[in-house]
Order: sequence, then structure tokens, then C-alpha cells
Amino acid sequence: MTILCLDISSTATGWAVFQNHELVKFGLINARGIDAVDRIRYTVGHMLTVVKMHAPDAVYYERSDGKTHRRISKAANLSVLGEAQGSVATALRISGYPVHAIGTNEWTKGKRKETRARTVRMMFPAYFEWSAKDKGLDVADVIGLGVYVLGQLKTQELIAAGTRSKA
Repeated sequence: MTILCLDISSTATGWAVFQNHELVKFGLINARGIDAVDRIRYTVGHMLTVVKMHAPDAVYYERSDGKTHRRISKAANLSVLGEAQGSVATALRISGYPVHAIGTNEWTKGKRKETRARTVRMMFPAYFEWSAKDKGLDVADVIGLGVYVLGQLKTQELIAAGTRSKA
């Protein structure tokens, strides 16, 4: 099974591909320096390229619940974030990919971003070597999201197996 995980924003979108529970590829779509509409268009276009290259069975993205984005002080900025997340998710759904949103607090459990990134650097040597490029820790976060999703999928698999064995 191949899953694609996304940390979508209007300026920098981290992505990670997991295949058979292994991290196989990750990257960052950097759309800084252009207006919001063009940043979102740029991000959607690049994301469609990523999914064509990796053909995931499912896509999971971090949906901002607004509780952890203290640095987003203006309602307009939060609106642009929602528009970016909605645009990417819609484009992927239209392209035929199952897309699932995971609330920020659901998977982070309130842990600070730097703490989560430190864990990812320890777990994934390939990311550790690349981490200096991840200024906003967007890729670290999306890898962490992927680990969370894989854990949830494994739990569901074990529950289903247990249910079948009792039948």
C-alpha cells in the first residue's frame, strides 16, 4: 500500500510517500514570493505531479483546526490556509484519489513542532541529512503525520483480523 501525506499551506507544502510502511520519498513545494492565488495554483500543479509519480492508494493531509496556529493572527491568513488546503484536496479528489483529513491536534496531541521534528530526525536518517533545508519543519511534520496514519491503519488492520478470527 502506498500513501501520500501532506502538510499543506499557501507558502510551503511538505509531502511524504510511504510504501509498505516505509518512507520512500519526501519533499517540499515552496511557493513563497508570489500572491496567494498564484501560490495555491503553483502548489496544486506540483502536487498533481507528485501524485502522478507515486500513484498513492490514499492521501492524508493535516487539516488545520485553528487551535495551533497562533502565528496566524489575521483571519485573512487563516482563510488563505483553508483555501490552499481545500484546493489541493479537491484537485486530488477530482483526480480520483481518496483524500482524508486529519486534524492537527488529533495527531500532534499538543506536542510542539520542534519536539516532533527532533523525533523525526532520530527515526529517519534520510530526513536527518536533509533537515537543514526544512526551515519551517513542514517536511518533518508531514513525516510525523505519516507515522501517525500508519499506526492508525495498523490498528484498524489488527482489529479487523481479531474480528475475523472470532467469527
